[in-house]
Amino acid sequence: MAKKSEAGGDKAKGKPASKAEALRWSLEANGWDAPLDTHEQFLKSQYGITMSRMQISQYKSAEARRQGKRRRRRRKTSAAADDTGRPQTPRDKDLLTFVSTVRQWEDKLGSKKLLEVINALYKQS
Repeated sequence: MAKKSEAGGDKAKGKPASKAEALRWSLEANGWDAPLDTHEQFLKSQYGITMSRMQISQYKSAEARRQGKRRRRRRKTSAAADDTGRPQTPRDKDLLTFVSTVRQWEDKLGSKKLLEVINALYKQS
């Protein structure tokens, strides 16, 4: 059985062993925050390797996982978030509208009269 050659290209000679390794070298040279176009041009000019942006993105994600880099996904917050930062649902909006209306009735009728109205409604149902 033939022995496998050691993985990894010779960086001194400038020949990567694989496209993934070439991308690792591009990440070292250009940084993680560089746009995909930059990596695409670098790979083409330095090593003569043609990779699509989608392929570069996939290799870059795989490399990030391999290195243990994780990105947290943030929740989308709506413009109508309450004080807790939690987005309001339509049900929350309805409840707030109801409470606001009940407070207006209380201001107009008084708390004792409002309780009489509520009790009368409960007796009917």
